[in-house]
Amino acid sequence: MENIDTETQKTSKTPLPAAFTDGETKALLHWFSAAKSQPVSSLTPQTARENYKKSLAKTDIPAPEVASIENITIRGQGGELPLRIYRPQDQQKGLKYPAILFCHGGGCVFGDLDTHEPLCAALCADTQAIVISVGYRLAPEHTFPAPIEDGISAFRWLIENTEELGIDPARIAVTGDSAGAGIMTATVQECLGKVKTMPCAQLLIYPAIDVTGSSLSRKSLSDMFPVPADTLEWFFNHYFGETWPLHDKRAHPMKYDNYAQIPTLIMTAGLDPLKDEALSYGKKMEQSGVPVEYLDYEGTIHGFMGMGRLLRKAHRAARQDIAAFLRLQFKV
Repeated sequence: MENIDTETQKTSKTPLPAAFTDGETKALLHWFSAAKSQPVSSLTPQTARENYKKSLAKTDIPAPEVASIENITIRGQGGELPLRIYRPQDQQKGLKYPAILFCHGGGCVFGDLDTHEPLCAALCADTQAIVISVGYRLAPEHTFPAPIEDGISAFRWLIENTEELGIDPARIAVTGDSAGAGIMTATVQECLGKVKTMPCAQLLIYPAIDVTGSSLSRKSLSDMFPVPADTLEWFFNHYFGETWPLHDKRAHPMKYDNYAQIPTLIMTAGLDPLKDEALSYGKKMEQSGVPVEYLDYEGTIHGFMGMGRLLRKAHRAARQDIAAFLRLQFKV
């Protein structure tokens, strides 16, 4: 669930909090509120996908330079599964490098390998890790749990091919933004006790992980750009179909009883309707003994990692924080 083009989104009517301090976000929201726009909930998935790409072309940074980008296809549970592999500059032959498995946001309805190339290239350049981005199946063509099945397939393939890829199996992190973070955390939980190698770190960027929508921020920020309540419902209706899996742990990870003991960083935006569910999930993991860190970018909105041209302050700070966390876990 990322930033949506103003041509495809309704006006945010939520008043800005008194403590609002991020001038760049404030300017973006004022500009957006004055624009004539159409609710994403009124669009077809194909139109929303096209408009999302147009939006990112305006708001996202150019992809940082990396040594190489390779597209491959592996066998997933649903057939061919595309992956994109980013390799950092100055790699030395014979050495094993850390790796990051990434799933993109977009509500499991839009987004792809191309839309999140700037973020994946930044992860690669900032951490000197090999990044593997997953082109998972999208709804409504492929509904729940297809994206999670693809996340599991990609993770299993990665840990089974570390030697060939030049990856250190003890230094694999998993991450995703928004819906992609939800896919990754479900992937980790579903693989717990079933694979030979678990990740050394988990990074959840403004994760979408609660199908019930019962948190306080879902209500208090229900009109907030770019993911107001009607947009979230549109995502869920396409992803889950007529019957939402309210009791399925994969759709609602807070229902798991035990959690993988993996150092986790949860990043939230202060004006994000999804903020409180992320914090609640972190507390649930902490109760299970998981070491969890939190970083809240209090003055900005959901999807800011795809708005680096406009929300420069939050984007720059988050890139630095992500790199510091992952490099610490990778011991580099």
